[in-house]
Amino acid sequence: MNRNVITKKQRMSTIGSGLIEIERFRKCSKTFIIKNSENYIYHVYMQQLMRIESQSQKNLRLALMNLNVSYYQQTVQCLRKTCKIIPSIEMPRMRRIYAKERSDHWWQYIVKTQFDDKDWVENFRMSKATFYFLVEQLKNELESHAVSIIREAVPIDKQVAITVYKLASCCEYRVVGNAFGVHKSTVKKYFYKVVNAINFVLFSKYIVFPDKTEALRIAADVEKKTGMVQVMGMIDGTHIPIMAPADGRLDYVNRKGWTSIILQAVVDHEYQIRDICCKHPGSCHDAFVLKDSNLFKNADMLIPTQMRKIQEIDVPLMILGDPAYPLLPWIMKGYTGKLTNEQDSFNTYLSSARMAVENTFGRMKGRWRCLQKRIDIHYSFVPKVVSACAILHNIVERKHEEFNSSWLKSVNATNAMFPQPNSRLLTYRNENVNSMLILKLKQSCIKTSIKFNLHVDVTYIHPITHEKQDVALKTSNVLACNSSDFASLLNTKFNKILAEESEFIAKGSGWTLVSIDGLQLRINLVNPLKRGIYLDLPKFIREKKSIINVKNKNEYCFKYSILTKYDMRSNKSRFNQKYFDFLEKKSG
Repeated sequence: MNRNVITKKQRMSTIGSGLIEIERFRKCSKTFIIKNSENYIYHVYMQQLMRIESQSQKNLRLALMNLNVSYYQQTVQCLRKTCKIIPSIEMPRMRRIYAKERSDHWWQYIVKTQFDDKDWVENFRMSKATFYFLVEQLKNELESHAVSIIREAVPIDKQVAITVYKLASCCEYRVVGNAFGVHKSTVKKYFYKVVNAINFVLFSKYIVFPDKTEALRIAADVEKKTGMVQVMGMIDGTHIPIMAPADGRLDYVNRKGWTSIILQAVVDHEYQIRDICCKHPGSCHDAFVLKDSNLFKNADMLIPTQMRKIQEIDVPLMILGDPAYPLLPWIMKGYTGKLTNEQDSFNTYLSSARMAVENTFGRMKGRWRCLQKRIDIHYSFVPKVVSACAILHNIVERKHEEFNSSWLKSVNATNAMFPQPNSRLLTYRNENVNSMLILKLKQSCIKTSIKFNLHVDVTYIHPITHEKQDVALKTSNVLACNSSDFASLLNTKFNKILAEESEFIAKGSGWTLVSIDGLQLRINLVNPLKRGIYLDLPKFIREKKSIINVKNKNEYCFKYSILTKYDMRSNKSRFNQKYFDFLEKKSG
């Protein structure tokens, strides 16, 4: 006997169980109307199947599923005999279309058959050979996660192409899906899948910190190229725009006012990324990111111990950093404060060597445009996307793929939209601030001359001790009138503030700017009759005790000079006060 055939007794038992449910419902109300009849019938029908399954009759359940239409009709007939149903019961609508028909003509017939290497580089940032090398590297990992579904699975090369195309173009899921003939949800699924595969399979192969032999080779090449000795890498950070969460959004707002996540990278002179740390929100400063990175925690094991004797001093292998980083045995940064000619020359060589890390960030962002703008992915997945971009960057650099210089234009345009935060007071030294200060100074000098100074309140933190310190940096007064060169005066004052900041940082190595709490432009109106000469005079005139300043256009100064000429008293301060009283009465 076929086990899948349902006997009449079993069928009546199943339908009868549904009638019992209806009878229970009738006891609650003498007259009732089922408004949502289809849902109720379906509910009764599913209860029948659940009872059969609870009795461990799996084959019977399979038969019911195969013959669901006929037994569904029998259930409907039983309900019609038992209760009053107002609308007419119809058969459940069967889904006719499993998926909309989409065209992948661009991928199948244009890209795969007609694209040359130039087209591949323009659209996928790598040649066709490098692309299929990447596919081969990820093949085993992507096949192991393949899921058996009714539709034919998306080919592996198409999965990788979808991911690489999105990283290179920063298009929305919908746009990428239209290009490859898949739904946007499919794009998202394979994007996450391939990015995870890139990190799992290729991270340990392509993001590798140099060992002793390789570090010495890098140091020799850097010395030959820039003149800096014992340099095995350069370290710096860059901010990646993200869509921050609503809860805790302020943690991701950097000093420029936009939300970001920080990428810290160590690179070599060949633009290869050797170490990355990408997990800190934009509000963190570079020194804190360094201290919390694996590089700092495992520096004793990662940095090779190879000394070189220079003028009887053992110099270790080092990484070059900017002033935001602390001075450590394995991190070298430039001199600060008032510099000698030798120190200034050293800083020039150091800056020249550090250009490699700036160029690396520019090339990586130029290729993978998703790092330039806020991509439409969850903020928690952004570190994996950044890591995948770093891996792909190293692959194409090792393959010596072409880099189009025009890609840097979009990077520069994005930097104008999302300016990178600065770890020093140079953040406040920009055109907008200068223009605002100059306008205020000109307005104050319309009627009279002034004295002004700058006052900046800032907060610094030490990355090792986590000690915070509030610092007030200020300048002395400078005399100005309506004809003064305010831009030059402000530039001089800013330079003095930066010099004062450098002296403060030099006192305890590692102080890093946390926040700029305020910039004050302090303006004092100058009354020459009380304050004396308010414009600097040449020394030969000053030594002659000359009173009249030909640059002074204040009419009262000339009157005052004539009156004091005939006043023989040595202490003329009382005379000054009387003179002011006299002028006030006269004007009143």
